[in-house]
Amino acid sequence: MSVLIGIPAAGASSRMGGIDKLTQEVGRGIPLLARTVKTAQDTGQPVIVVSNGDIQREKILTDASQNKLTIIPATDPTLGLSASIRDLANWAEVHSEITGLMIFLADMPDITAVDLNSMTAAFALDPETPLRATSADGEPGHPVIFPRRLFADLKQITGDTGAKSILVKHPANYVALPNIHATTDLDTPKDWEKWRKRVG
Repeated sequence: MSVLIGIPAAGASSRMGGIDKLTQEVGRGIPLLARTVKTAQDTGQPVIVVSNGDIQREKILTDASQNKLTIIPATDPTLGLSASIRDLANWAEVHSEITGLMIFLADMPDITAVDLNSMTAAFALDPETPLRATSADGEPGHPVIFPRRLFADLKQITGDTGAKSILVKHPANYVALPNIHATTDLDTPKDWEKWRKRVG
C-alpha cells in the first residue's frame, strides 16, 4: 500500500494582507512551505506539491526536490483549493500503486511526520474509507486521506471548500492527533501572532 501525500501550495494567501504565508519563517529561518514538505518527506511516503509558479515558492520547492519530491503546476491557481485537489487526484489516479491520497494543507505548522505516519497506519486498517484527523479532543481537522475508489469523485469537486462534499457523501473514519495539531492552520496575521506566542 502506498499513500501519496499531496500538498496544495497554489493558493494566493489572500487573507494575509499581501504577505505570502508559505514563505514566512516558522523557526530557524525555515519557511513554512519548506517545513511542510520536509515533514511529508520524513514519512518515506511519496510526496507531490501543486505549485502556482511563484518565484519564492519555486526556490523553496527546488531546494526540497533533491529528496524525492514531485512538483506539478496548478491547472489554474485562481480556482481555489478544489482545483489543486483535482490536480492531485488526476496525478494519483494514473499511478496504480497509489492506494490513498492524503491532502496535507501547506499551512499546518504543528503536524509532524509521526502524525502523518499514524494516519497512514490507521488508513491501512480500512483502506476503502476516508480517514480524517482530529484534535486530541475530537474536533475534525486535517489532513484527510481519500481511498482510490474516490479519486474519480475528487476530480469533480469545485469551489474553494476543498473536498467537504465528498466527506458528506462518504463519512470518514477518525484518528486523533496530539493536542491541536490537526486544527491549527495559519491563514491570517492573527493566526500567525497567536501561534508564535504559543510556541515561543
